[in-house]
Amino acid sequence: RECCACTPATYTFELDLSANCDATSIGNSTGAIADVACLVEIREDESSEDPVPIEVESIQIFELNKALQVIGQVQLPNLDQVTGYQFDFSSRVNMPDLEDDSLPAGLQMVLTGLNAQEESVVNTWIILFTNDCGI
Repeated sequence: RECCACTPATYTFELDLSANCDATSIGNSTGAIADVACLVEIREDESSEDPVPIEVESIQIFELNKALQVIGQVQLPNLDQVTGYQFDFSSRVNMPDLEDDSLPAGLQMVLTGLNAQEESVVNTWIILFTNDCGI
């Protein structure tokens, strides 16, 4: 039986540190995206009101299966990157003989950076895919 994945095989990301969760929009013209979520938190000081990072120190990417279990993980540590930094990510969907339980159904990214007050800011977002190949 052949698996069907309607998720991107390769992603190209570009940092935009001026964006926030409210302003983030993800195109869904094909209907392939089931849900999205985004959260920004400041780690050092709960009273801080500056959730905008000026640099990103690390990025973690998790591919999730239908049960939202991690099936693949990539870490990009020690980055010290700013707006405009680009990187590519290849999905597990590129692997030969992919089984249903390791079929990507979601992508989660955790970006850790520093704001102007040098407080740790963590941005977590997730995209869940329908994997409905009849679209």
